[in-house]
Amino acid sequence: MKVSNELFDLEAFLNRWVQRLAPTWYANQAVRQIALSNIGILNPSSYLAHRWMSLASIVTACEQGLPEKHPVFAPLQPLLQKLLVSKKLDRLLNLTTITGVEVSSQDDKDYASLAHWAVAQSNLPPCSSADEFDALINQHFGKGSTPIKVIYREWDGRYYWINQEEPIVVAAIAKFATEKQREARVKAEIHVESVHEATLERIRQQFWWLLLNREQADTIHALLDAAHLPLVVTNFESRRDDLAFLIAPKHNPRLNRILLTLIQNRSSQEIVEFGRFLGRHHYAFRNQ
Repeated sequence: MKVSNELFDLEAFLNRWVQRLAPTWYANQAVRQIALSNIGILNPSSYLAHRWMSLASIVTACEQGLPEKHPVFAPLQPLLQKLLVSKKLDRLLNLTTITGVEVSSQDDKDYASLAHWAVAQSNLPPCSSADEFDALINQHFGKGSTPIKVIYREWDGRYYWINQEEPIVVAAIAKFATEKQREARVKAEIHVESVHEATLERIRQQFWWLLLNREQADTIHALLDAAHLPLVVTNFESRRDDLAFLIAPKHNPRLNRILLTLIQNRSSQEIVEFGRFLGRHHYAFRNQ
Protein backbone atom coordinates (compact mmCIF):
# COMPACT_ATOMS: atom_id res chain seq x y z
CA MET A 1 0.00 0.00 0.00
CA LYS A 2 2.87 2.35 0.81
CA VAL A 3 4.51 1.74 -2.56
CA SER A 4 1.21 2.37 -4.33
CA ASN A 5 0.78 5.70 -2.53
CA GLU A 6 4.31 6.71 -3.42
CA LEU A 7 3.73 5.86 -7.08
CA PHE A 8 0.47 7.82 -7.07
CA ASP A 9 2.19 10.82 -5.50
CA LEU A 10 4.99 10.60 -8.06
CA GLU A 11 2.50 10.56 -10.93
CA ALA A 12 0.66 13.56 -9.52
CA PHE A 13 3.96 15.39 -9.04
CA LEU A 14 5.03 14.69 -12.64
CA ASN A 15 1.66 15.86 -13.97
CA ARG A 16 1.91 19.12 -12.05
CA TRP A 17 5.51 19.58 -13.23
CA VAL A 18 4.60 19.00 -16.90
CA GLN A 19 1.61 21.30 -16.59
CA ARG A 20 3.79 24.10 -15.24
CA LEU A 21 6.54 23.49 -17.80
CA ALA A 22 4.33 23.06 -20.90
CA PRO A 23 0.77 24.08 -19.99
CA THR A 24 -0.50 24.32 -23.59
CA TRP A 25 0.83 20.90 -24.55
CA TYR A 26 -0.52 19.42 -21.32
CA ALA A 27 -3.98 20.95 -21.89
CA ASN A 28 -4.07 19.64 -25.46
CA GLN A 29 -3.29 16.11 -24.28
CA ALA A 30 -5.72 16.33 -21.37
CA VAL A 31 -8.75 17.41 -23.44
CA ARG A 32 -8.05 14.56 -25.84
CA GLN A 33 -8.52 12.08 -22.98
CA ILE A 34 -11.34 13.68 -21.02
CA ALA A 35 -14.63 11.73 -21.09
CA LEU A 36 -17.70 13.84 -21.87
CA SER A 37 -21.18 13.08 -20.54
CA ASN A 38 -24.39 12.94 -22.52
CA ILE A 39 -26.03 16.38 -22.31
CA GLY A 40 -29.55 15.06 -22.91
CA ILE A 41 -32.44 16.74 -24.72
CA LEU A 42 -31.94 20.49 -25.02
CA ASN A 43 -35.41 21.43 -26.26
CA PRO A 44 -37.95 18.95 -24.86
CA SER A 45 -41.33 18.35 -26.46
CA SER A 46 -44.13 19.60 -24.24
CA TYR A 47 -47.52 21.27 -24.47
CA LEU A 48 -46.21 23.70 -21.82
CA ALA A 49 -44.08 26.33 -23.54
CA HIS A 50 -42.25 27.28 -20.33
CA ARG A 51 -40.57 23.85 -20.47
CA TRP A 52 -39.07 24.52 -23.89
CA MET A 53 -35.56 25.82 -24.36
CA SER A 54 -35.60 29.61 -24.12
CA LEU A 55 -33.12 31.37 -26.37
CA ALA A 56 -33.83 34.67 -24.63
CA SER A 57 -32.85 33.15 -21.27
CA ILE A 58 -29.72 31.62 -22.78
CA VAL A 59 -28.59 34.94 -24.24
CA THR A 60 -29.17 36.70 -20.89
CA ALA A 61 -27.22 34.02 -19.00
CA CYS A 62 -24.30 34.32 -21.43
CA GLU A 63 -24.25 38.11 -21.14
CA GLN A 64 -24.25 37.95 -17.34
CA GLY A 65 -21.43 35.40 -17.32
CA LEU A 66 -19.00 37.42 -19.41
CA PRO A 67 -16.21 39.10 -17.43
CA GLU A 68 -16.62 42.84 -17.10
CA LYS A 69 -14.14 45.12 -18.89
CA HIS A 70 -12.25 42.19 -20.43
CA PRO A 71 -11.06 43.41 -23.86
CA VAL A 72 -11.16 39.94 -25.44
CA PHE A 73 -14.85 39.39 -24.65
CA ALA A 74 -15.99 43.00 -25.02
CA PRO A 75 -17.19 42.54 -28.66
CA LEU A 76 -19.40 39.57 -27.74
CA GLN A 77 -21.93 41.26 -25.47
CA PRO A 78 -23.34 43.68 -28.09
CA LEU A 79 -23.55 40.78 -30.55
CA LEU A 80 -25.55 38.71 -28.08
CA GLN A 81 -27.91 41.65 -27.56
CA LYS A 82 -28.63 41.73 -31.30
CA LEU A 83 -28.93 37.97 -31.79
CA LEU A 84 -32.64 37.57 -31.10
CA VAL A 85 -35.11 39.69 -33.07
CA SER A 86 -38.89 39.79 -33.18
CA LYS A 87 -41.53 41.26 -35.45
CA LYS A 88 -45.29 41.49 -34.98
CA LEU A 89 -47.69 40.39 -37.71
CA ASP A 90 -51.49 40.46 -37.79
CA ARG A 91 -52.61 37.32 -39.60
CA LEU A 92 -55.16 34.55 -39.70
CA LEU A 93 -53.75 31.49 -37.95
CA ASN A 94 -54.88 27.89 -38.12
CA LEU A 95 -55.28 26.71 -34.52
CA THR A 96 -53.93 23.27 -35.46
CA THR A 97 -50.45 24.78 -35.79
CA ILE A 98 -50.24 25.67 -32.07
CA THR A 99 -47.82 23.32 -30.32
CA GLY A 100 -47.98 24.64 -26.78
CA VAL A 101 -49.52 27.12 -24.37
CA GLU A 102 -48.17 29.45 -21.73
CA VAL A 103 -50.76 28.68 -19.01
CA SER A 104 -52.32 25.42 -17.85
CA SER A 105 -53.37 24.30 -14.41
CA GLN A 106 -52.73 20.66 -15.34
CA ASP A 107 -48.95 20.81 -15.51
CA ASP A 108 -48.40 17.92 -13.10
CA LYS A 109 -48.49 15.60 -16.11
CA ASP A 110 -46.83 16.51 -19.36
CA TYR A 111 -47.77 15.81 -22.97
CA ALA A 112 -45.69 16.09 -26.15
CA SER A 113 -47.93 18.79 -27.67
CA LEU A 114 -51.28 20.52 -27.28
CA ALA A 115 -52.77 17.92 -29.63
CA HIS A 116 -51.59 15.09 -27.35
CA TRP A 117 -52.96 16.93 -24.32
CA ALA A 118 -56.35 17.36 -26.06
CA VAL A 119 -56.67 13.64 -26.78
CA ALA A 120 -56.17 12.85 -23.08
CA GLN A 121 -58.81 15.32 -21.82
CA SER A 122 -62.36 14.27 -20.92
CA ASN A 123 -63.69 17.75 -20.10
CA LEU A 124 -63.29 19.50 -23.47
CA PRO A 125 -66.31 21.47 -24.77
CA PRO A 126 -68.58 19.49 -27.10
CA CYS A 127 -67.04 19.52 -30.57
CA SER A 128 -67.95 16.32 -32.37
CA SER A 129 -69.92 17.77 -35.28
CA ALA A 130 -69.44 20.49 -37.87
CA ASP A 131 -72.16 22.60 -36.21
CA GLU A 132 -70.49 22.42 -32.78
CA PHE A 133 -67.13 23.18 -34.39
CA ASP A 134 -68.46 26.30 -36.16
CA ALA A 135 -70.32 27.41 -33.02
CA LEU A 136 -67.16 27.25 -30.88
CA ILE A 137 -65.13 29.24 -33.40
CA ASN A 138 -67.82 31.91 -33.78
CA GLN A 139 -68.43 32.19 -30.04
CA HIS A 140 -64.82 32.54 -28.98
CA PHE A 141 -62.98 33.85 -32.05
CA GLY A 142 -65.65 35.34 -34.28
CA LYS A 143 -66.53 38.89 -35.25
CA GLY A 144 -65.59 41.47 -32.62
CA SER A 145 -63.28 39.14 -30.68
CA THR A 146 -59.76 40.15 -29.70
CA PRO A 147 -57.04 38.46 -31.78
CA ILE A 148 -55.22 35.73 -29.92
CA LYS A 149 -51.54 36.40 -29.19
CA VAL A 150 -49.06 33.74 -30.24
CA ILE A 151 -45.30 33.42 -30.48
CA TYR A 152 -43.70 31.68 -33.44
CA ARG A 153 -40.06 30.67 -33.05
CA GLU A 154 -38.33 30.36 -36.40
CA TRP A 155 -35.35 28.67 -34.81
CA ASP A 156 -37.37 25.61 -33.75
CA GLY A 157 -40.63 25.89 -35.73
CA ARG A 158 -42.93 26.01 -32.70
CA TYR A 159 -45.99 28.14 -31.99
CA TYR A 160 -47.27 28.81 -28.51
CA TRP A 161 -50.35 30.67 -27.38
CA ILE A 162 -50.09 33.41 -24.75
CA ASN A 163 -53.29 32.30 -23.05
CA GLN A 164 -55.01 33.58 -19.93
CA GLU A 165 -57.44 30.70 -19.45
CA GLU A 166 -57.31 26.92 -19.64
CA PRO A 167 -56.74 25.93 -23.30
CA ILE A 168 -59.74 23.61 -23.52
CA VAL A 169 -61.57 25.53 -26.26
CA VAL A 170 -58.55 25.80 -28.56
CA ALA A 171 -57.71 22.15 -27.87
CA ALA A 172 -61.25 21.01 -28.74
CA ILE A 173 -61.32 23.02 -31.97
CA ALA A 174 -57.84 21.93 -33.03
CA LYS A 175 -58.62 18.29 -32.23
CA PHE A 176 -61.76 18.28 -34.39
CA ALA A 177 -60.06 20.21 -37.21
CA THR A 178 -57.17 17.73 -37.27
CA GLU A 179 -59.38 14.66 -37.23
CA LYS A 180 -61.82 15.98 -39.86
CA GLN A 181 -59.20 17.86 -41.92
CA ARG A 182 -60.91 21.18 -41.38
CA GLU A 183 -59.30 24.58 -41.20
CA ALA A 184 -59.71 26.54 -37.98
CA ARG A 185 -58.41 29.99 -38.89
CA VAL A 186 -58.74 32.79 -36.33
CA LYS A 187 -57.44 36.32 -36.03
CA ALA A 188 -54.00 36.34 -34.40
CA GLU A 189 -51.29 38.72 -33.34
CA ILE A 190 -48.21 36.69 -34.23
CA HIS A 191 -44.82 37.60 -32.80
CA VAL A 192 -42.19 35.95 -34.99
CA GLU A 193 -39.02 35.30 -32.99
CA SER A 194 -35.92 34.86 -35.13
CA VAL A 195 -32.16 34.54 -34.95
CA HIS A 196 -30.44 37.43 -36.72
CA GLU A 197 -28.35 35.47 -39.20
CA ALA A 198 -25.66 38.09 -39.83
CA THR A 199 -25.10 38.52 -36.09
CA LEU A 200 -24.92 34.77 -35.56
CA GLU A 201 -22.35 34.49 -38.33
CA ARG A 202 -20.21 37.19 -36.70
CA ILE A 203 -20.37 35.35 -33.38
CA ARG A 204 -19.33 32.11 -35.06
CA GLN A 205 -16.44 33.82 -36.85
CA GLN A 206 -15.09 35.46 -33.71
CA PHE A 207 -15.90 33.09 -30.82
CA TRP A 208 -16.14 29.49 -29.73
CA TRP A 209 -19.55 28.85 -28.14
CA LEU A 210 -19.48 25.30 -26.84
CA LEU A 211 -22.14 23.61 -24.71
CA LEU A 212 -21.31 20.62 -22.49
CA ASN A 213 -21.63 19.20 -19.00
CA ARG A 214 -20.88 21.88 -16.38
CA GLU A 215 -18.43 19.82 -14.35
CA GLN A 216 -16.40 19.05 -17.47
CA ALA A 217 -16.61 22.67 -18.61
CA ASP A 218 -15.12 23.74 -15.28
CA THR A 219 -12.33 21.16 -15.63
CA ILE A 220 -11.43 22.35 -19.12
CA HIS A 221 -11.57 25.96 -18.00
CA ALA A 222 -9.09 25.21 -15.20
CA LEU A 223 -6.71 23.51 -17.66
CA LEU A 224 -6.75 26.42 -20.09
CA ASP A 225 -6.60 29.04 -17.38
CA ALA A 226 -3.39 27.38 -16.15
CA ALA A 227 -2.04 27.88 -19.67
CA HIS A 228 -3.03 31.58 -19.52
CA LEU A 229 -5.52 31.20 -22.35
CA PRO A 230 -8.72 33.32 -22.43
CA LEU A 231 -11.82 31.27 -21.74
CA VAL A 232 -14.99 31.74 -19.69
CA VAL A 233 -17.73 29.47 -18.39
CA THR A 234 -21.30 30.82 -18.46
CA ASN A 235 -24.68 29.36 -17.55
CA PHE A 236 -26.91 27.67 -20.11
CA GLU A 237 -30.39 27.96 -18.59
CA SER A 238 -31.52 28.05 -14.96
CA ARG A 239 -33.56 24.87 -15.53
CA ARG A 240 -30.45 23.05 -16.73
CA ASP A 241 -27.74 23.93 -14.22
CA ASP A 242 -26.00 20.68 -15.15
CA LEU A 243 -24.91 22.29 -18.43
CA ALA A 244 -22.66 25.26 -19.20
CA PHE A 245 -21.09 27.11 -22.09
CA LEU A 246 -17.39 27.40 -22.78
CA ILE A 247 -16.84 30.68 -24.61
CA ALA A 248 -13.47 31.68 -26.08
CA PRO A 249 -12.13 33.96 -28.82
CA LYS A 250 -10.96 32.38 -32.08
CA HIS A 251 -7.95 34.62 -32.70
CA ASN A 252 -5.55 32.55 -30.57
CA PRO A 253 -3.97 29.66 -32.55
CA ARG A 254 -2.95 27.72 -29.41
CA LEU A 255 -6.45 27.94 -27.99
CA ASN A 256 -8.00 26.99 -31.33
CA ARG A 257 -5.81 23.90 -31.53
CA ILE A 258 -6.87 22.74 -28.06
CA LEU A 259 -10.59 23.30 -28.63
CA LEU A 260 -10.45 21.56 -32.01
CA THR A 261 -8.83 18.63 -30.23
CA LEU A 262 -11.64 18.72 -27.67
CA ILE A 263 -14.46 18.52 -30.21
CA GLN A 264 -12.75 16.11 -32.62
CA ASN A 265 -14.63 12.81 -32.94
CA ARG A 266 -17.16 13.89 -30.28
CA SER A 267 -20.87 13.22 -30.54
CA SER A 268 -23.37 16.08 -30.62
CA GLN A 269 -24.82 14.38 -27.53
CA GLU A 270 -21.58 15.20 -25.70
CA ILE A 271 -20.67 18.66 -26.94
CA VAL A 272 -22.58 21.15 -29.09
CA GLU A 273 -21.21 24.05 -31.11
CA PHE A 274 -24.17 26.21 -30.20
CA GLY A 275 -23.77 28.74 -33.01
CA ARG A 276 -23.79 25.91 -35.54
CA PHE A 277 -26.81 24.38 -33.80
CA LEU A 278 -28.76 27.63 -34.21
CA GLY A 279 -27.60 28.07 -37.80
CA ARG A 280 -28.76 24.60 -38.85
CA HIS A 281 -32.25 24.92 -37.38
CA HIS A 282 -34.43 27.41 -39.23
CA TYR A 283 -38.14 27.12 -39.99
CA ALA A 284 -39.15 30.24 -41.88
CA PHE A 285 -42.51 31.74 -40.94
CA ARG A 286 -45.27 31.03 -43.42
CA ASN A 287 -48.83 32.21 -42.99
CA GLN A 288 -50.72 29.06 -41.99
